[in-house]
Amino acid sequence: MRVNHRIWKFVAAFVVVALVPTLVNAVASAHNLQSHDPLQSQITERDNLIFNQESLLNTYRCLFNVDTQVVPGGCVDGKPADDVPRPDEFAGTPTQSEVDARDNLISNQESLLNTYRCLINVDTQIVPGGCVDGKPAEKQDDSTPAVEPPVESTPTVDTTAEVLSPW
Repeated sequence: MRVNHRIWKFVAAFVVVALVPTLVNAVASAHNLQSHDPLQSQITERDNLIFNQESLLNTYRCLFNVDTQVVPGGCVDGKPADDVPRPDEFAGTPTQSEVDARDNLISNQESLLNTYRCLINVDTQIVPGGCVDGKPAEKQDDSTPAVEPPVESTPTVDTTAEVLSPW
């Protein structure tokens, strides 16, 4: 019986040694496949762009005293009082509709950024089609859509406040 017991110990040890790395690799591969999903990467990239654009919008709002009521925490000395919180990593199932929703938000943010740029006459050189009468140009050519801010995001300027140049 002792020989059989030793053989079983040896077989069990061999199976453990052989299977553990295989299982670890399988789990790591599944994780890598999930983290290398092209849609997941696109969602992460867009979430970062949304974060950066929202930070820039809040900077414009505070610096030029425009729509300051929508800045989380308000403005202090021409700067946002609070940082825009970084978004949590997307934990759902990546789908094209998730990417499309982010693309829509990015487009609305860019439109509002361009409206602010023309309204306050800052960074106008990067507004597609330029600015006309304090607004983004309607169209650059037939292939460029009109740039209009979302209706609920029409900026308001407090003309009673003193605007200080950052330079």
